[in-house]
Amino acid sequence: MANDSISLTELKAKLEAVEAERQRLNTAYQVLEEMIRAKEATREAPEEPLKVAPLPPPSPPVSAPRAVWPPAKKQAPTVADRAIRELEKARRFLDTHELIEALVGGGYIVAGKKKPSQVYDSVYGSLDHARRKTNGRIVREDGKWGLRDWHEEAKAAHG
Repeated sequence: MANDSISLTELKAKLEAVEAERQRLNTAYQVLEEMIRAKEATREAPEEPLKVAPLPPPSPPVSAPRAVWPPAKKQAPTVADRAIRELEKARRFLDTHELIEALVGGGYIVAGKKKPSQVYDSVYGSLDHARRKTNGRIVREDGKWGLRDWHEEAKAAHG
């Protein structure tokens, strides 16, 4: 039932569509009532089949933009995103310790990690995970972290 939530905007839009349909049906009912009264007033006339004007087509449903409540929070950049930014600033391969210094200098705090070895393990693990992605931008070469395009440029330059 939690997934069946509806926003106020959607509810208003549906209410407006129902109200428009109700008005359309009311109008049709009034037209039919008038035709019946007119038919009863002319009882002496020979019976003719009752001709009813076609109803106007129903109005298209009003679709409101889907509102999500609460609004989605913007996700904080990952360690890999921050590392890529620091590597782009440095414009060279960095070892894990240099990269951690750059990350901390850039305002990165490893939540819940107090010992330097915990910080090292956390950052190394995140970078290693990003490196293993098939489309990842991070590479590890000679014990240092760099960007895939640098690695490919170096490979192309050396044949």
